[in-house]
Amino acid sequence: MGKRIVSPLVLAALSIGIASCQKLESPKPRGGGLPFEFSQMRDAIPAEYGSVVSVTTLATDPYVATLWFAKPDKSIVGVRVNTSTGEILARVLVVPRR
Repeated sequence: MGKRIVSPLVLAALSIGIASCQKLESPKPRGGGLPFEFSQMRDAIPAEYGSVVSVTTLATDPYVATLWFAKPDKSIVGVRVNTSTGEILARVLVVPRR
């Protein structure tokens, strides 16, 4: 007898819950505003980038590492390197300091 009462109540609660759902809007990509430069050198990292301060990787692409450099003017430069092919990627992220 208990199942006869509980089943319709659970079904009604699920129906109300499903009926009240709304589709979420997909997030719109935002422009970060940080400038990308294109490196002229693809076989070495320019000495003008300064000293390496950190290296990071992405979980989505473990073979690509970003080398972070501190320039003499304290700006930060990110250079991506594919560690499986040894390729230095052309786009370089520049984070200015003020």
